[in-house]
Amino acid sequence: MIRADMDPVPEPQKRYFCRHPFVESKRVYVTPTRVEKLSSLVWDGKNGLVRDIPSIQSVKEYVHKQLSKVHR
Repeated sequence: MIRADMDPVPEPQKRYFCRHPFVESKRVYVTPTRVEKLSSLVWDGKNGLVRDIPSIQSVKEYVHKQLSKVHR
């Protein structure tokens, strides 16, 4: 997770230093194998709807698929 004003966007295979948002002593270096954009523009104040909104069923399936990949 990064701040909205953070630049550049993270890149795969690049090492990043991460801090826990609430516990200062928790820190770790991570090297992502891939970076996925998790948000996209759906509504633009000037132009209205700029892309189709996915159905709730397709969103539910996507979330379940992604959760199955999370290491617990």
